[in-house]
Amino acid sequence: MLNKRKSSRRATVRTPRLDGAVADFVDRMGFIMETDGHSRIAGRMVGLLLLTEGDISLDDLAARLEVSKPSVSINARLLEDKGVLERAGHMGDRRDYYRIADDLVANMMEMRLAKLQRLSDAVVSAKSAAPFSSTSVLSRLNDFAGACEHMARVTESALADLHKRRTRTRPRTVAAGGTRGR
Repeated sequence: MLNKRKSSRRATVRTPRLDGAVADFVDRMGFIMETDGHSRIAGRMVGLLLLTEGDISLDDLAARLEVSKPSVSINARLLEDKGVLERAGHMGDRRDYYRIADDLVANMMEMRLAKLQRLSDAVVSAKSAAPFSSTSVLSRLNDFAGACEHMARVTESALADLHKRRTRTRPRTVAAGGTRGR
């Protein structure tokens, strides 16, 4: 199925609708990212961009997701600030285009590490600011801090492994002034 919409050049543009497994994945990503504090639209944008080769304009994102362009624009900028999306320009076209960040997984792991550090800092601060006499409260705080520290170590290790794998799998620089590929 196709949606019809008018572009800024007054020509009718056909935008493919999301159907079947693609629509299910995009919606599922919306729900998953919503549980992490993002909007459902942001999650749906990530889902669609994960399945898309190349860049998509804000107009096309809004049309394919069947949401407003201002909503897509706001969420795109938030996701760009978090390192999830990258903005791209196309020569001769003033519109903003977006794509999944090259380092999406690493960026998400680093955000998770920062969150774990904030949680751990909050527990340490609470323990030092308010003397708790209850052994069950202290035990709970220690368990929570220990879990945060363990998850941080595991995430740091996984991040280091990811960087090692990427270093090994990236092509080397081409001789005679070539560029490093991805």
